[in-house]
Amino acid sequence: MTTQMLNDRDALIQATYPRFEDQGSGKLVLLVASAQLFKMPAAGGADPAPITLTALPLNLPSDDIVFGIVGGTLTGTGNARTLTYAAMTAPTAAITATVTHQGVAYTATQAIVKVADGGAGPRGSQTLYLFGGAWSDAAADEATTGPNQLGDTVTISNNGTFALTKTWNGTAWVAPGVVIDGKMLVTGSVSAAAINTNNLTLRAADGTLILGAGTALGGTYIANAAITTSKIGDAQITSAKIADAQITSAKIADAQITGAKIADAQITAAKIGDAEITSAKIANASITNAKIVNAAVDTLQLAGQAVTIPLSAASKSLPCNVPLTLTITSTGAPILILGYSMGIVAGVYRTVLEEQVTLYRDGNIIFTTIEDKFTSSKNENTRNFIFLDRPGIGAFTYSMVRSGVFFSDGGHVDQYERFPSNALATLFLLETKR
Repeated sequence: MTTQMLNDRDALIQATYPRFEDQGSGKLVLLVASAQLFKMPAAGGADPAPITLTALPLNLPSDDIVFGIVGGTLTGTGNARTLTYAAMTAPTAAITATVTHQGVAYTATQAIVKVADGGAGPRGSQTLYLFGGAWSDAAADEATTGPNQLGDTVTISNNGTFALTKTWNGTAWVAPGVVIDGKMLVTGSVSAAAINTNNLTLRAADGTLILGAGTALGGTYIANAAITTSKIGDAQITSAKIADAQITSAKIADAQITGAKIADAQITAAKIGDAEITSAKIANASITNAKIVNAAVDTLQLAGQAVTIPLSAASKSLPCNVPLTLTITSTGAPILILGYSMGIVAGVYRTVLEEQVTLYRDGNIIFTTIEDKFTSSKNENTRNFIFLDRPGIGAFTYSMVRSGVFFSDGGHVDQYERFPSNALATLFLLETKR
């Protein structure tokens, strides 16, 4: 009995198909094209009419060839396909032929391009000579072959007293321009009369423009202190020509700077001498609180009622349980409140009186006097109070209300009985400014 050892790798190798391969039998697919490009002459008719592509499998079956193309359409069967110029949808078409054998794909590729001849271009420039005693555009046009071309040159001469040469610049016959290296000219051989100064330019040795038509002479080419006042016209120097901080006080005449020449908010405290601003220079109501130092205003400088806001209300016949009201607009400072109330019960003698005064702010109780029973031979009852309130900033309404009862020999009569018409009441508000 034979025992065979087999692991996972042995199993994979034994399962591979084919397990044995002839090393001398190479496999390959060739794709042969009858031409590599289509050429379309200007007269039409592509050459060649079609291109044939033939797949040649080597050591591979020939009955399972798959053709593919990108950029056109193929026709045909078997191992050959045909491509026409019209069937190409792109300037270049990529054709493939593939044979799949034993799980392996063998592919060959060919590229076919198409080109076209362009139209005939224009003729080259001509140099012509005509006989004549004056220049004529019409004669020059007639002398050239077909339409004038850029660079055509025509000379008209009578071989004696007249000769003129012009060249076609694309739109008209113009004098030809000639560039001559200056080194070819003999020094001093060109006279001023032979130089046309129109559009003449003057340049430095490095080619930098110094002066030319339509340009100004640069400041670097003007000697220092070379321009005198006689060379400068009146009112010709603008602010852009004056450097910052270049005008000194010696250049400004006395009393020549007006208010229109000073920008708003440009005069600083350093430019104003001590005690130089008079009251005539300050507009009415122009000094704000921010401009006054704390504790710097003397009482003699304050107008009457300028520091506090006194308010008062009084009644000679205020009934019981009827409010005496004041409204104050507070700046946020404390408000001192003083109240006075005196009630007189007339007509019936009462041995014992009792009264209470209540102070309200915006309908809410903030202070109440202590109820007190006392004996009065005149049936009079007086209440005074002082109260300091800090309500904050805003408008507030204060109300003082009197209430009272009276007793006869200690017996309760009516705690809501009002005082008579000659009752007195006063409410006083005083806010201290901050």
